Amino acid sequence: MKHRAVQSLGWAAGGIAILAILWLIGGYFIANNPTTKTFVKFGLFPTLQAFPELWGQGKIQNALAASGFRLGSGLLIAIAIGVPFGILMGRIK
Repeated sequence: MKHRAVQSLGWAAGGIAILAILWLIGGYFIANNPTTKTFVKFGLFPTLQAFPELWGQGKIQNALAASGFRLGSGLLIAIAIGVPFGILMGRIK
């Protein structure tokens, strides 16, 4: 791995693989515990099976738009409050 892009891609793929393995392990424990049996659909495979249907219905896009709006609004408020306070604090010795 001499190129940085290939190395970065390898780290990203490794991180996603670790996340998927942990998700599989968590889903296994959820499925085998009688008190958490109702959460079986939160496992990796049920999620991947439901993804195309949810995408086709537009639910994922709507959730992404709502989350993006909330994130953007929060950042805008933080900048509107934080920048003036930062300038004021920087001007005071």
